Amino acid sequence: LGQILINLTSNAIKFTEEGEIVVNTVLEGHSGTRARFRFEVTDTGIGMTKAQMGNLFQQFTQADLSTTRRFGGTGLGLAISRSLVEMMGGEIGVKSVEGKGSTFWFTVSIGIDPTAKRTAAQNGALKGIRVLVIDDNETAREIFTEALEASSFDVTTVNSGEAGIRELERNAAQDGGASFQVVLLDWQMPDMDGIETARRINSLASPAARVPIILVTSQNLEHVRELAAGLDVSAILSKPLNPSLLYDAIAEACATPGAVPDDRWPSAVHGMPNKGNPVQSNSQIAGLRVLLTEDNEINQQVAIELLSGEGVQVDVAQNGKEALRMVGLEPYDAVLMDLQMPEMDGYEATRAIRAQKMYAMLPIIAMTAHAMASEREKCLATGMNDHITKPVDPGHLFATLAKWTGRDGASVPSERVATPEPASPSAGIPTRKPAAPSEEDALPDEIQGIDIAAARQMMRGNDAILRRLLGDFHAKYMTLAETIGEALEAGDMEAAERTSHSLKGVSGNIRAGRVFEASKALNDALRSGAEAPNVERLLADLAEALDEVDKSLGAALGGQTGDGTPERSGVET
Repeated sequence: LGQILINLTSNAIKFTEEGEIVVNTVLEGHSGTRARFRFEVTDTGIGMTKAQMGNLFQQFTQADLSTTRRFGGTGLGLAISRSLVEMMGGEIGVKSVEGKGSTFWFTVSIGIDPTAKRTAAQNGALKGIRVLVIDDNETAREIFTEALEASSFDVTTVNSGEAGIRELERNAAQDGGASFQVVLLDWQMPDMDGIETARRINSLASPAARVPIILVTSQNLEHVRELAAGLDVSAILSKPLNPSLLYDAIAEACATPGAVPDDRWPSAVHGMPNKGNPVQSNSQIAGLRVLLTEDNEINQQVAIELLSGEGVQVDVAQNGKEALRMVGLEPYDAVLMDLQMPEMDGYEATRAIRAQKMYAMLPIIAMTAHAMASEREKCLATGMNDHITKPVDPGHLFATLAKWTGRDGASVPSERVATPEPASPSAGIPTRKPAAPSEEDALPDEIQGIDIAAARQMMRGNDAILRRLLGDFHAKYMTLAETIGEALEAGDMEAAERTSHSLKGVSGNIRAGRVFEASKALNDALRSGAEAPNVERLLADLAEALDEVDKSLGAALGGQTGDGTPERSGVET
């Protein structure tokens, strides 16, 4: 699904010189355990003729030779997208007008997670509150309106700061009329931007016109926060807006007692002063936006599960090069950085990020299977703020994020000094009552070679996710002792060290204790240049540990991966 959306959106960007690109998702219907979605990617680009559209989804063709010369590409991506869509029980097509743009659409049938919790519905405390949306972009106004009306707000939209000020003054002057109660204000607008508009709203003569302001931006959040310093602004939110966070921000701005249920996460207020009662939160780090830079899928899933359970929004970069690009696109509160990655490792990525003055204070926290003091010192010297080792200790992860984002009640430390890690691998995990697993997802209480109780606790009792992680581990990592042996025979020490390092991190995260210890010992020996007999013994220990887990997981999972598909062999290192 991600590959299809990336392909269609990349094509839209390639063929659109001005205007906009909109990605829209619609639930067409659902029944039982399946849901049908329709995705649309609409652009205002060069468009196509009917003849050009007829050839689009064939391999090695494009609209015509002139577009190939001008824009490059063969059309293979669309052919692959068509195959993927059809494999997911859907259809793909295009609507286009030459010179005016195109809409590529596709449908897919997707399974519904039976363990997923429904989002708690908002109560009626804010129903009917009047919101004025000020944004020069028509599509943005439509999106805001749809999200706000879904929460029963009364929405009025205008396309400029001047028009917004006139609307506030007009409503405030009406006898007996209901004034607006909050303004949703875009920062980047022509003629009068959001900062100047907010300044003028703050200084309006009528108290009824000076309503709480929520600034919205798709640009660098720190920059907007600096510009808004001294203004009476309730919150600053990032586009694209999460409807839940938007609802909570309006509740805070309006200071409505009891407006936000206790089980909702607080809004992303990003350092702006609150008006009225603060939203209740169960976690210090709820509402943070974090960039996870990690190339291993299992490690990604573990970190995402831990952080999302605390109300953290997580984006993933597959390597340092991708992380460098992504920090320029979104206002992240922190970056979690793996060290060993393809294309660009964590050290190089950190140096490149720190070279940009605007990211001098962005918290960058190393997350690595290397626990040696020298590695920690190297991370700090490179420009990272702190160092967390794998297997990830949830309590230490949460505390470290809270520390460096100012969520622990103390000021953000000015020096990069790493905090000692706690000894207990389960310390600080919030106690939550897990949902009862379905019969097909349930795992046994004992699996040889796996500390299933610790793994369950880390995954908050979600056997469906844990089964998927264990299944992926069983399918991809059982032959790594042989892979390392082959690399050693070929004299490729770098590949052997890299593979043992990857296995160490993954096995620790899923609490495969014996495999973790064996891979750690082998990795340390390879890094220190130990003699061949010692390496051979450690490799044999690793093979034995993997064989134990191979047999026990095979019995526990019934010969399937976590998603129910037959097992496959091999691993991407």
